[in-house]
Amino acid sequence: MSSFSFDRLCKVFRWLLSVNWLVLLGVSSGCAVSMFLLEMVTLILYSEPSGYIRNVAGFMTFGILALTLVYVSGLFTSLTSIGSKQQRTNFLMLPASNLEKFLALIIFVTFAGLIVSTVSFILGDLLRMGVLAAWNQFYSLPDGGNMVNIYWWSSALPGVWSNFIPRFIETDLYHYTLLHQVMYVLSALLFGVWVHSSYAFGGSLLRKYSFVVTTLILILCVMAFAYFMHKSEMSLFPSVWRDNHYVSQEVGLMAYVLCVLFIIFSCFNYWASFRMFKGFQLMTNKWTNYDILKR
Repeated sequence: MSSFSFDRLCKVFRWLLSVNWLVLLGVSSGCAVSMFLLEMVTLILYSEPSGYIRNVAGFMTFGILALTLVYVSGLFTSLTSIGSKQQRTNFLMLPASNLEKFLALIIFVTFAGLIVSTVSFILGDLLRMGVLAAWNQFYSLPDGGNMVNIYWWSSALPGVWSNFIPRFIETDLYHYTLLHQVMYVLSALLFGVWVHSSYAFGGSLLRKYSFVVTTLILILCVMAFAYFMHKSEMSLFPSVWRDNHYVSQEVGLMAYVLCVLFIIFSCFNYWASFRMFKGFQLMTNKWTNYDILKR
């Protein structure tokens, strides 16, 4: 099949949903219960609800991101029901092009992981709210002259949303230029794309421990970059001072360089993942999906 068909891509996506709905249901149920138990256990660490709700929001934010990446790293394993010889045979025999199958699988693991993790953690938080609502206790916190009631059973979703939204709070000490705000958001998005592509690459290459191995490599890359920035005394978004007076937060040269590198590495990761997918064999060793030495 030489031409690309959106209709065939959608059919492959529906096939992936049909063969994986039990896995999605099991993961969602397990995460919901785990989130509820974690929130209830950590309840004993707090004496007032404002800090508790803030940390619950942190748990949910981390869980949503982590579980999404777990799904992406399981791109061609048993997590997506394409791990065994028979499962891979069924998938490769679908009447669609390699590009359509690959894109459908990338979309599936990304949005299935994101939706499942979000819904499951929301369900776990709703269960916590239902249990703690019987306490009917609240803590008053001043907010801009108003009193906001924060209950033990308050929802953590506003805090989760706040964690995902960049905030530029300007004061007498901090002023952000428009270019700084644009580049800050752009660099964060490109970093997310690079991380996603890296887990997709790891999931394409490795049959086992792809999430662990990819995570360790990414941590080493971030540590190496932080060490380089520290030694070179450079900053992505330096503060500008003139005549011993603070002017604004602006964009450093390394921010532009980093954005370009994110684009290059992300494109390479997706390209390499697709190349490995096209070279898949039904019989592979237990560690990798693709035998690099024979290519």
